[in-house]
Amino acid sequence: MTEWSGLIPTFFSIPSPPRSWKGHIVQTGVMVLSPQHHREILEHVYHAYEDRGLNYEMRPLSHEIQAHALQHWIDPRFNALVWWMFLQRSMGGAQIVTQDEMHRFLLETYRRSYFLHFAGAANLMPLLGLVP
Repeated sequence: MTEWSGLIPTFFSIPSPPRSWKGHIVQTGVMVLSPQHHREILEHVYHAYEDRGLNYEMRPLSHEIQAHALQHWIDPRFNALVWWMFLQRSMGGAQIVTQDEMHRFLLETYRRSYFLHFAGAANLMPLLGLVP
């Protein structure tokens, strides 16, 4: 779960879904689903919303999950967003200027996370140094 009070109204106002947001964004990078329990809502989102670009299914699915009270928040280390972790660090006053500093930041973040999500920052993956 991520709370971005200033960004949430903007996130939900882009073409779809309705603006009845619940104060959180369900980041759909890591989800646990089963056909038995979630088929109906997934088919509803697929048929009821147009794919208009930004974040694909995330906006309407986030809205519908919360509108039906289906969310169960998991430890954020299961889906640590690199750019969000970078933003938190930067807001704390720590700057990353060099590639070596970025490598250390990514390695520290990787070690503290169960799943490190590079959405919007895939170009940084080689700096982690874990893949050839």
